[in-house]
Amino acid sequence: FQYLETENQDGVDVESGWPSTGYVQIQDFRMRYSTDLPLVLDNINLTIGPGERVGIVGRTGAGKSTLLLALLRMMKPEEGTITIDGIDTSKIKLHDLRRRIGYIPQNPALFSGTIRTNLDPFNQYPDSTLEKALQQVMLMSSSKADQSYISQTLSLDSSVAAGGENISHGQRQLLCLARILIQKHKLILLDEATSAVDVRTDEAIQRVIRADQEQTLIVVAHRLKTVATFDKIVVMDSGKVVEQGSPSELLEARGAFYGLVMNSKDSSDLVARITGKSRM
Repeated sequence: FQYLETENQDGVDVESGWPSTGYVQIQDFRMRYSTDLPLVLDNINLTIGPGERVGIVGRTGAGKSTLLLALLRMMKPEEGTITIDGIDTSKIKLHDLRRRIGYIPQNPALFSGTIRTNLDPFNQYPDSTLEKALQQVMLMSSSKADQSYISQTLSLDSSVAAGGENISHGQRQLLCLARILIQKHKLILLDEATSAVDVRTDEAIQRVIRADQEQTLIVVAHRLKTVATFDKIVVMDSGKVVEQGSPSELLEARGAFYGLVMNSKDSSDLVARITGKSRM
């Protein structure tokens, strides 16, 4: 048998309100999965301001999801630092770090129980708060119009099998998103979190997320349309940041992001959104 090394739980305590702004700085960051493997993140330098909406894009294997894992200290870096609100994340307790950051992976985890226990396992919130979150992510109807659109509305007492096997993958992602909305994190990481929902639902969810201007949002995008109107786009390739800037700046620069847009099947709509000529 091969035993996994237990993660070190030592570290300094952080204030109860940390992070209060979601200001992220990544400096000269390098990481590899193993000492005998090549770098998967190579000299990453990135600053994300409080309340900024940032889309991480690039081809498969570019290092996008790995960058989010680095923010959660899922692997040890070779060198470099990541600070959130001025605190070096390598110095604080892992429990504090991961509990204070909202994160939805590509394959969300749910537990056997009910919708209520998955949203609020420690019984901290009233039902009205939980129901509002479900309505925001299109899992519960709040009007007749919603009922006609939502194919399978859920209730707080709906049962959830182990791993969420009795509901669709898309619903699992949306349920995890509702859990994030309830907890009101200042920093939220989404790893293709709406990749398994239809375009209309994706757009509705993005509007909900963008409504809170005080949350810093970092999104690995499955669809370029998801991040076309974000504050900043970061283009990655082979573990490196090859471009970063506003969508309009990168489109005008005709570099890597421009190529991704032009090669997309909905390129004309993307250009319209980025240049502000779309009605969306």
